[in-house]
Amino acid sequence: MTSPFSIPVQLNAANPGEMESYYSKLLTNLPAAVYTCDAYGYVKFYNKAAVELWGREPEIGKDLWCGSWKIYNVEGLPLPLNQCPMAVALREKRAVLNEEIIIEKPGGEKRNILPHPQPTFDADGSIVGAVNMLVDITENKSIRENNHKLKLYNEQLEQFAFAASHDLQEPLRKISAFASLLLNKNYQGLDESGLKYLNKISESSVRMMNLISDLLAYTNEANAKKQFVKTDLNETIDNIKSDLEFLIFEKSAVIEADTLPVINAVPSQMNRLFYNLINNSLKFSRDGVAPVVKINYQRFSSYIKIIVRDNGIGFEQAYSEKIFDLFQRLNDKHSYKGSGIGLSLCKKIAEIHNGEIFAVSEDKKGAAFHIQLPVSVLAD
Repeated sequence: MTSPFSIPVQLNAANPGEMESYYSKLLTNLPAAVYTCDAYGYVKFYNKAAVELWGREPEIGKDLWCGSWKIYNVEGLPLPLNQCPMAVALREKRAVLNEEIIIEKPGGEKRNILPHPQPTFDADGSIVGAVNMLVDITENKSIRENNHKLKLYNEQLEQFAFAASHDLQEPLRKISAFASLLLNKNYQGLDESGLKYLNKISESSVRMMNLISDLLAYTNEANAKKQFVKTDLNETIDNIKSDLEFLIFEKSAVIEADTLPVINAVPSQMNRLFYNLINNSLKFSRDGVAPVVKINYQRFSSYIKIIVRDNGIGFEQAYSEKIFDLFQRLNDKHSYKGSGIGLSLCKKIAEIHNGEIFAVSEDKKGAAFHIQLPVSVLAD
């Protein structure tokens, strides 16, 4: 069967109906079971794979949280509908991962399912609903095969996110441009409310364009052809310090680094990894305290570790895993600009290089990001 992602299309960005129809068809034919709910939990959309998995078609706007006939936990005990992963994701406004459930079709057949509900938010951060991908793990629950299946589905969703984000850029540019024209040419004719509303439109469109740009960067790094070459991390840090020269000067920041190794890596990804971490350290600094960023290197028998440590605002250790999730922000979006994608990209880059990244922090006492890579990455 031809993949919907392989069909070349030309969309008219000025025609929202055409774009909506295209993406609806794209999701409908996606081999992964996908459905969406609104902010209140009512099912809004489902694709063919979801109907096949549930064994029934839910009623749009009537069925709550899920289209399953019956749901059980992994012990086989009935699970109240308002406790299913989608309901939890909407109620707690967070992604719910690795929460396996069992669903029962109307005919009595049961399937082991791994849901991936992810809340969606508008430009102001208000929840508008959630999207859920259901992975059937009944046939073979071995970790290796499940990881392969998840990787395939994630790649497909990343391609969808890339296509959607790419097509959203042009109409957003027009919104921003026309708002700016109104502000510049009709400034005298606008009352205080009109100026306020136009400024909000302009600010929201810029924030959305930045979010889309970061999302495209995330999907590009995930799908780009990887060319591993000798990469001197000392040169990488020097280049980043040059790029951030003005911000470093403005904040009287100090960046200190050990002598770092030369590794086999994707240079652009290493630059993005350390740029994001250092830039975050400068951005999340404490008022009245000059930022100090220290980059330390350690070598062990089977892996190397690079730690990027700062004296900034830090965060509670309980959030040390959440900060690497897409679109997760621990701080007020008006006080600290950002899309919530930067650290997710750092995690993706570490994984591409067969490594990992984790954080150690304490609120108001700085943060330390530990990057661990296999010792095999060291260049000869």
